[in-house]
Amino acid sequence: MPIMKQQFPLERCADVQANPARFRLLEQLPWDETTELPILLNDPSEDDAYMILLDTETTGVDKLKDGIVELGMLAVRYNPTSGKVVMVSDKYSELEDCGVPISAESQAIHGISQEDVAGKAFDDAYIANWMAPANIVLAHNAGFDRAFFDRRFAELNDKAWACSFFEMPWREAGFESGKLEYLLYRNGYFYDGHRALTDCFAMAWLFYLQPGLLKGLLEKSARRTVLVRAFGAPIEVKDILKARGYRFDDGRSSGANKHWWREVDEGGLMEERAFLDETYKDGANKAAYEHRDATKRHKLA
Repeated sequence: MPIMKQQFPLERCADVQANPARFRLLEQLPWDETTELPILLNDPSEDDAYMILLDTETTGVDKLKDGIVELGMLAVRYNPTSGKVVMVSDKYSELEDCGVPISAESQAIHGISQEDVAGKAFDDAYIANWMAPANIVLAHNAGFDRAFFDRRFAELNDKAWACSFFEMPWREAGFESGKLEYLLYRNGYFYDGHRALTDCFAMAWLFYLQPGLLKGLLEKSARRTVLVRAFGAPIEVKDILKARGYRFDDGRSSGANKHWWREVDEGGLMEERAFLDETYKDGANKAAYEHRDATKRHKLA
């Protein structure tokens, strides 16, 4: 059943004025795919850099078999010191028939049909040139988007990536969820999501409103980390691993054997090895360790 879009109840304006504390006003996101660019938001400086905000819509959720049907990107000028978004300078949005049928479940989410993508294709050379000035790619679920992007654009898989969902401590920042629509809602805005470029505009607007969040994300993505894959953990320690922040990988998307995984800062590796040894016999030696920076993080394997 389609979700009904609730209109603002103009007939209740008197109630709002009489008791404003009982109401919350939401404004529609001021940008969408029709917005003319560039948009200057803050004064430029010599320290500014460029990043790409990226989102994909896909035929399904299988990172090894499904493909991209829509790629949306924004080129954004930002100041690394302040975290301020300086300018939204350019946009890219295109469809492609990747040769994999679009699942009914995915079409229900993004609304893209097989007829929409028929005969459409990405321009690889144009995309590579368009992305060249950026020093980092930011996605709201980079582990998903990068897996699909790297498979489709293997020649661009050395880019640095950051994830504004999993790399941000949203609860510590006062938000109960890291979902993009919720974050915009908490900042007083709404939008119709689940199309690639629209979600990119939502990310840009969120970080324009909250420059401290972008600054913190960039600082966190610049650190070196270790991906710890805990193999051979018995079933009886799963709750201990979960409480530590480990997540289970059944191997279907990563291509590895079943394991629990967690990413830690390089400085915390010895402590993590000790934890694994305390949790189950020879846990540290059974685990695999992958040292990563932003160019390696969020990859499929």
